[in-house]
Amino acid sequence: SGKKQIRIRRIHMEEDPAKLVHVGGLGGDGKHVLMDYNRSGIPLIEIVTEPYFKSPKEARLYINKLATVLEYLGVYDSSSEASIKTDANISIAGGERVEVKNISGAKEVERALAFEYMRQKNVVARGGKIVQETRAWDDVSGTTKALRKKETEEEYGYIFEPDLPKLEVSESFKKNISSQIPELPDAKRKRLIKQYKIAEKTAESIVSSIDLANLFESAAKTVKVEIAAAWISERLMKTLNYNSITWKTSGLKQEWIIDLLKMFESGKYSDDVAERILWKMIDDRLPPLEAAKRHGLSEIDRSLNLEKTISGILAKNAKAVEDYKNGGEKSLNFLIGQLMRETKGAVDAKNAREKIIKMVKKFPLFVKT
Repeated sequence: SGKKQIRIRRIHMEEDPAKLVHVGGLGGDGKHVLMDYNRSGIPLIEIVTEPYFKSPKEARLYINKLATVLEYLGVYDSSSEASIKTDANISIAGGERVEVKNISGAKEVERALAFEYMRQKNVVARGGKIVQETRAWDDVSGTTKALRKKETEEEYGYIFEPDLPKLEVSESFKKNISSQIPELPDAKRKRLIKQYKIAEKTAESIVSSIDLANLFESAAKTVKVEIAAAWISERLMKTLNYNSITWKTSGLKQEWIIDLLKMFESGKYSDDVAERILWKMIDDRLPPLEAAKRHGLSEIDRSLNLEKTISGILAKNAKAVEDYKNGGEKSLNFLIGQLMRETKGAVDAKNAREKIIKMVKKFPLFVKT
């Protein structure tokens, strides 16, 4: 609850040396270790924090926030082969510090630390002692495995680099760098709330990706702000997350989404049909009109006699009507589904729901005798 400041101790600028591939398992389970040099020489930065985290969840939230900030700064691309690797140190009261390596992704950080916390508690509960060591996270088994006894910092054998001169950073240099820093997520969130009068939760979702934030501001120039905000923060994000893709890997284009929102805003397409078009846009990598035509996703049919169509569906599904009258909410969803199927989605789902609820009360008038 609330905000928490995480202090950074230092940042190292390095090069990726290589990737270790443990054949047969981690730690003592492995047969041998291979060295993958494909990424060797690629620049990387190591960010070391102070020990301010009180729970695995806090560590996950920090990694997510850090990734977003780095993306805004243009030094990290979540859709590329680059990734955020984490080495996490954890200890419980009275125990030595244990380093857990081989962690990829924010969710895995939370999983790894949660497991290691319970492992250490169980060791102490059985009368054992926590020793200083390095362990590896195995995301398949969901466990940590011993790699080696942890050396002290002196025992790591750091080699002093005599050819690196001392660099004095002047105030003018720092001011120049500060002036080049783009608008970061927190500042953007506050501005969007103030400028577009959107809810804080909506703004938080939008700024979680710089691509979605840019899309929102472009869309808000063309369609109503509330439509752009709701669609991007809810339906678009839900679709991307469900398919485990990002904006960059989705194949979507800004102009496609803006065209889709214009189609929806015009009232020609229902909410549900517009969302189905979005899915087909991702599947086929097509703009909205082409995706709609290819899959027969219809515009709202203004000539349709909605009441007549609904009365026919109620008459065919008398049991579902009675179930709904007796408190069965699922039966209402069933009736809406039948209507959407019969009209091929050419009705507005919200309007259809309201009509069905209203007409169910008069259902006996439509029963054939």
